[in-house]
Amino acid sequence: MLEWREQLYSQDLVQASYEYLYLTRSPLPNFVLPQLPADFKEQSWQRISVRW
Repeated sequence: MLEWREQLYSQDLVQASYEYLYLTRSPLPNFVLPQLPADFKEQSWQRISVRW
């Protein structure tokens, strides 16, 4: 569920939308991982794309 301004909106785990905004969650591309500092590489990263 996505909560926005005290209202709940049903969403699936990969995409969410609200009015004109569309959010998409996906794994971080492999070419980005080598660019991260060593301490950050140990974390689980997700990419969020925003489209309107």
